[in-house]
Amino acid sequence: MFVALWEYEVKPGCEKRFEEAYGPSGGWVRLFRSDLNYCETRLLRDPFRPAIYLTLDFWDSHSGL
Repeated sequence: MFVALWEYEVKPGCEKRFEEAYGPSGGWVRLFRSDLNYCETRLLRDPFRPAIYLTLDFWDSHSGL
């Protein structure tokens, strides 16, 4: 298992749009689904820094990156 971690700072007022794009049915996930090594993406929001989001992309191997 390989995990790619991304951190994003989202402008105030853009949270909903960001969550739709990077959430479980957003374009980010649709892009990766075509790769057989892709497993899932998890979107997390930092509870102490509300403008900060993390995506964790899980892959069977790093060759999908």
